[in-house]
Amino acid sequence: MALSTRIGTAGSRTIARPALVAAIEEAVRPGAARVLVLSAPAGSGRTSVLTAWAEQSRFATALLTVTPERAAVTAFAGELAARLGLPDPSAGHRTPASALTALLTARPPDAPHTVLVLDDVHLIDDPLVLAGLEQFLRLAPPTLVTVLSGRFDPPLHWHTMPDQRMLRFGADRLAFTEAEAALVCAAQGCPPEPAELEAIMRLTRGWPALVRIAALYLDAYPGDRSAALAVLARPAAAVSDFLIGELLDSLPAGLRDFLVLTSVPEQFTEPLAALLAGPETGELLDRLERLGFPLTRTGAAGTLWYRYHPLLRAFLLAEVNRLGPERAAQLHLATAQWLQAAGLRPAALPHLLAQPDDEPIRGYLRTSGPAVVLAGDGPGLLTALTRERPLLADDPFVWALRAVDALVRGENENAVAYLDVLATRSGTPSFAPPGWVAALAAAAGLEAALVTAGARVPGTEPPSTAHPDIDGYAAVQWATLAVLDGGRVRGEELLRRALTLAESTGQPRLVVRAATRLAMAAGLADDLGGMRRRAGYALDCAARHDVPEVTDVAQARAMLMFSGYLRAEEQGGAALDGVVAVRPDAAGVADPVAGRHALVVGLLVRCGPAADRYAAVTALRGQLLALLDRHPRPAVVSGLVRHTVWELLAVHEPVAARSLLDRARERLGELPDVVVAAAALAHAAGRPKAVRSLLEPIAGSAVPRTTGVTALLLLAAAHRATGVPARARGSLEAAVELAEPEHLVRPFLEVPGVIGMLDETAGSFGHRDAFVAAVRGHAAAGRGRAGHGLTETEMQVLARLPSGRTAGEIAADLGISVNTVKTHLRGIYAKLHAHSRTGALDRARHLGLL
Repeated sequence: MALSTRIGTAGSRTIARPALVAAIEEAVRPGAARVLVLSAPAGSGRTSVLTAWAEQSRFATALLTVTPERAAVTAFAGELAARLGLPDPSAGHRTPASALTALLTARPPDAPHTVLVLDDVHLIDDPLVLAGLEQFLRLAPPTLVTVLSGRFDPPLHWHTMPDQRMLRFGADRLAFTEAEAALVCAAQGCPPEPAELEAIMRLTRGWPALVRIAALYLDAYPGDRSAALAVLARPAAAVSDFLIGELLDSLPAGLRDFLVLTSVPEQFTEPLAALLAGPETGELLDRLERLGFPLTRTGAAGTLWYRYHPLLRAFLLAEVNRLGPERAAQLHLATAQWLQAAGLRPAALPHLLAQPDDEPIRGYLRTSGPAVVLAGDGPGLLTALTRERPLLADDPFVWALRAVDALVRGENENAVAYLDVLATRSGTPSFAPPGWVAALAAAAGLEAALVTAGARVPGTEPPSTAHPDIDGYAAVQWATLAVLDGGRVRGEELLRRALTLAESTGQPRLVVRAATRLAMAAGLADDLGGMRRRAGYALDCAARHDVPEVTDVAQARAMLMFSGYLRAEEQGGAALDGVVAVRPDAAGVADPVAGRHALVVGLLVRCGPAADRYAAVTALRGQLLALLDRHPRPAVVSGLVRHTVWELLAVHEPVAARSLLDRARERLGELPDVVVAAAALAHAAGRPKAVRSLLEPIAGSAVPRTTGVTALLLLAAAHRATGVPARARGSLEAAVELAEPEHLVRPFLEVPGVIGMLDETAGSFGHRDAFVAAVRGHAAAGRGRAGHGLTETEMQVLARLPSGRTAGEIAADLGISVNTVKTHLRGIYAKLHAHSRTGALDRARHLGLL
């Protein structure tokens, strides 16, 4: 039962807001809140929502809209009594507090659950009435819920009511959602397109009155909606009238001045506001908060930031311009300097571009340009500079920044193009010292050469610039070249220097890059533990500083995965997907996000657990061939050749493995890894003497640890096959001794027959018995591979069954007839005791044949 059903008259274009109405109903139900406060500025739709709720509520409602007359001492208690259907208690009581207490005393104990709504409570400014209202709320029985609705919270002593359950709906709860804003526009006869709706929400933040004004503007510009939104953003006259009439006119001059001065930055802290508007900032912010002014507060890194509504700020910025160009420029420059000192370089850029001359932005580019680009914020800087200062954007230093920015974002071909343009500017004066341009260009050129086919490696390393960001970036690139060319000591020295510079200047992306390259250096030096630690440090830094999944992060993940692969650890999931992800380059060709080397590592890791291992190994071989054809660095490619050969042999593709080996020999030469891969092919072909002739010459030479372990295991198997058990035992023990410190399990799983040799000698390896037991107990040890009678061709047919290929397609793959394939299928089914393709696949997986 409702004692009253309306608070005010809804507008002709009100829309249903069922979710908000339901939230109010839930808040005022028995046992929920004793007080609900709806506090939001003018135009927030408080009255409309309360009207809609009152019309639908299942509870009795008593509604009172406060006016200056009703807020008077003599009238307030009587008005409440009338709304609650009780006798007027005002007579005989000297204060509202005593009158309202008497009112509550007069309310019957068995009165139904009732919701009392007081709208426009911000009009109550009489201390006696406020004290009476406070007493009323404190003494109200559980069956009476009070809703206080106003432009700001009434100044009551809430802390004196510890048992009072209060809920608060602010402007954010009353704001229109996108769907509701679309309904408002549709009701005006101008349903918005998605992009238009996004712009409306960005400008209005869902403020109901402003959304309605936006709808009116869309309706007024039916042929050019973009013009309507542009007019609205200035802001439009209707918006200005609303803001002045409802928000600003009632403010004292000091507060209005404060709003104008602090609107210069997009958001501000109290110290920044004090710099712009004077020392009374704290007091003025408190006054605005008490007045319920639409001021958004957010916390970041322990600092409180304030932000004005976008359309309100647009109006206030227009007022800043009326202060005169000199004063406006001073405010923008002070804001820019403060933001730069606070480390918020991108936020300072618009204020520097607002200066009438170029010198402030030149200084910004010299000191902060490299840092902004290396932090991943280059697009915003370079786009704004090109738009606002096209002549300055053609400076050689800016072209060097463009090249670095393209490399940071993985657009390697674009970087080469920018460097070509920079080369045509040779001799052109720059606002940056010549040494800076040369150092930055050389470092960018070197990085491009390391990741792009055909790019030229610069000559010698330029001298230090004393610019920490340029020197840090350059040190990473020259260090990478040194490591790849065998100068590990010099490379690690440069990388540690770059890491120190990046950490001291607050460059998390450069920290990630330096740590990732240090991990690479450790891996190339056979220090797998160091590679894991350094890659883990890079990923921890990326996570702490919200560095996105850029190339360096993906490469760090690839190195962690590769070390896990060598240790035969189970892995995969989303992290693996990120390593093997590709994106289209400028020509529309798929380009690996993590770089082609890391992509090959990811595909290698993916082979083992793949449902269709044959398809996975085929994709791995294709990408490794592409890597070999580009510009391979032997140190980082040769080991991948060896592992890929083993994967091809595992799916019974010796011809494809031989073709890959021939390409590797052509591109890399007779490196130890290539020789070991050749020995793997000889072992698979049952030629133990060929294995010995290939490997015995390199047995005592310095080779990478994993290469050496594999070579020793192949020699052990070859010695066993040629009847030299003592030498077989010696090679096996040497392999275990070499593999155990880094827990290298993978080579023991790759070389067929090794697990059986370990089984025969289990318990005889002394303190390395635990490692041997771990190898023997690994799920992929594959003891069941032998003894099932499948021929080589049958194994090749079996490897193609998971892909769903037909008998005809398999026949085409293998160069045999369809009838021969069917004969092999019958043989497979019989030997595996299966009656169908599915049964054969299940049995083969159980036995470790797939």
